[in-house]
Amino acid sequence: MKAIKMAIKIIKPIVIAAGAVIVAKAARQIMKMRNGRSRPFFIAANASVFPVKGSIVCCDLGMGIDVVDHSGVYVGDGKIVHRDGNGYLAIVSPEIFIKRLGGLNCAGSIYVSCRGEYAVGSEETARKALEAISDNRHGGYSLLKKNCHHFCQFCLTGEIAQGPFLPFTSLESILSKTYGFDNWREWKRA
Repeated sequence: MKAIKMAIKIIKPIVIAAGAVIVAKAARQIMKMRNGRSRPFFIAANASVFPVKGSIVCCDLGMGIDVVDHSGVYVGDGKIVHRDGNGYLAIVSPEIFIKRLGGLNCAGSIYVSCRGEYAVGSEETARKALEAISDNRHGGYSLLKKNCHHFCQFCLTGEIAQGPFLPFTSLESILSKTYGFDNWREWKRA
């Protein structure tokens, strides 16, 4: 038994290091994709806006590396409806939205869907987000089949996503078709 514990003690750091290398390589590859031609939308530098009802908002979940995004719907009065990591739909403050993963992510900003210099959204999108909470038809979570981006797609289109995965870039394409979205701008918060 002691030999097994000793082997685990020796092997564990090696496995963790190997996993970190694999994750770092994958993150670099995703960053190349997102900053290259496959990422058509951009974050407007030094530009901030206030969201309007129905704006899609997002923040980085990649622990400071722009790799993984979290999205939600701004519903007014400084509140966001989002699907949390446990699958629950919740109305939250910007502070709670940005401190996902138990506060482990170090995202500092929330970005707002925009067309040109102005936030885009609709009362209808905000209404769908609020109604989804009350009827709870969108409960549960699956990274591949039922994530925050799927929820935002439903609020934008009224359709439940079909297919195994909805990446953030697909949500951006839906935003472009729905609102004429063409960039993200930082939410101007006090």
